Amino acid sequence: MAGERSFAKLGTLASELEKSALERLNDAELLYQAGRYSSAVMMGLFALEIRLKVIICKRLDLERLPSAFETHDLEGLLVLAGLSRKIKRIKRPRGVEKNWDELLITSKRLTDFRYITDPGWDQLWATTVLGQLRDTPNGVLPWLSKQT
Repeated sequence: MAGERSFAKLGTLASELEKSALERLNDAELLYQAGRYSSAVMMGLFALEIRLKVIICKRLDLERLPSAFETHDLEGLLVLAGLSRKIKRIKRPRGVEKNWDELLITSKRLTDFRYITDPGWDQLWATTVLGQLRDTPNGVLPWLSKQT
């Protein structure tokens, strides 16, 4: 069937994804410091996406990400990582689920950024998004790191 993706066809190495996730987060920080707030948000969201793909590889005990999982759908990646129900059951820290929900909304606006010069993501917005990603104890990335 046309458009079907193979689960047996493997893509990027998990070790390369791991490095890439860290690199994208570092890029987000550097872009933020340079006043490139929209790009900082975009790189931060890419770091989250790639981190979820690393978790999928670990959960499935694969050295490479299945090509069928090469998607930008954060919600779908959370399901594939086996964490969609777990994030809803977090008792503490309570802010992780809220941050996740807000990051999902922001991620759906990435297409806006791809095709226009300025989606209106200013310093305050970038500060908020990067905090939702990385700040302890409510950041989504620190929470994800504890799930593997």
